[in-house]
Parts: sequence; structure tokens; C-alpha cells
Amino acid sequence: MLVLPRGAIRQYVDGLNVNVLSIQDDWARRKLSIYVRDLDRLSMAARVLVEHFIQAASGASSAR
Repeated sequence: MLVLPRGAIRQYVDGLNVNVLSIQDDWARRKLSIYVRDLDRLSMAARVLVEHFIQAASGASSAR
């Protein structure tokens, strides 16, 4: 048995002949943070990703 983030194993699951169970308990939810020294110095791709996360977080907090 392993407890892993879904993204860490997703590409291998089909060939492993295993059952994947999602953990729905509150303790299994992770809070992630992004630390950026200077938003203006990020590459365009990184800035778009950070902006996406900010918008997604704003939508999630207003949905609660």
C-alpha cells in the first residue's frame, strides 16, 4: 500500500494492475503555497501559471 499524490503516479497506474482509491478525509487535503521573490521577473509562462492559481484560489474561497 502507498499513499501518494495522484499526479505522482498517474502515468504509471494503467500498467500496474492496482486499484486506486481517493482519500476524501480532511487530513488528506494539502495546502500548497507558491513563493515568488519578484512577480515581474518571472517568465511569461510562470506568470500565467501563478495568475491562474491566484484566480482559482479566489474562486474557491468565494465558493465556501
